[in-house]
Amino acid sequence: MKTQDSLGKQIYSLKWKLRVTYLLFGFLMMAQFAIFTNVNSKASEDGLSNADKVLKTRGLIIVDDQGRERILIGAPIPPAANRVRTDLKRVKEEWAGRFPKPERFMKSYEKYNHNANGIVVLDENGFDRVVLGDVPDLNVGKRIGTSNGIAINDEKGFERGGFGLLNVRGKKRVILGLDTRKGFEGISLGVVDGGAIGMNIYDESRKKKIFIGNASPGHWYTKLDEPFNGLLFLDQQKHKYKLNLLTKP
Repeated sequence: MKTQDSLGKQIYSLKWKLRVTYLLFGFLMMAQFAIFTNVNSKASEDGLSNADKVLKTRGLIIVDDQGRERILIGAPIPPAANRVRTDLKRVKEEWAGRFPKPERFMKSYEKYNHNANGIVVLDENGFDRVVLGDVPDLNVGKRIGTSNGIAINDEKGFERGGFGLLNVRGKKRVILGLDTRKGFEGISLGVVDGGAIGMNIYDESRKKKIFIGNASPGHWYTKLDEPFNGLLFLDQQKHKYKLNLLTKP
C-alpha cells in the first residue's frame, strides 16, 4: 500500500510540474512573439526613407459635415467652388453695391490678387475669415506691397485686423493693424526700415490722428521736417499738438 501511495504521489507531482512547464512555455512563446513583432515594426519604421514619411500634395481642401469647403491649404491654395473671392457673380451681389460706382469697383476688382500660399479658412457662406501665409489683396483694393503674415476678416470678408511683413518697393514694414468697420486702420503699430517706429491712432474718418513714436525728417508718419521722438496730434493733416523730446524746451 505504501508503495502504491508513494507512486501515486510521484505521478501527481509529475503532472503538476508538466502543467507548470506548459504554462511557462506558453508564456515564453507569447513574450517572444511580442518582442519579435515590436522589433519587426521598429525595423520597418527605420527602413522608411524620409520621402516615405512625408505627404506630398499640391493642395488640400477640408470640408465640413455638410460637404462645404472650409479650409484651403496649398501653394497656391486650390480653387474652391463656394469661395466668394473668386466668384464674380457673388462679389457683385455681396460687395459692389456698397460703393457709389459698382461697375468701377468690379472693373478694378478683376485686377486684384486673390491667391494665397498657405492656409485660407472659409466660413459656411464662403467668405474668407482667416488667411495665413502670403496674403492676397484686400477685397476693396490692392495692397501697397506684397505681404506675408495673417489677415482676419469679418463675416462679410472685410479685413478687420492683421499682422505681417510688407515689402514696399524693396523696403520692409512690419505692421500690426486693427481696422474699423469702414475698412480703414484704426490703430497701427509699425516698424518701417530706415524711417519710423511707432503707433498711429485714427478716428473713423481718418481726419484725426495721434502718433506716438519716432520718425526721421520728412516721414509721412509725422509730416515734419525735423527728426521726431514723442507725441503728435494731427487734424486734417495739420499739426495741432507736438511734444518732441528731441527739441530743446
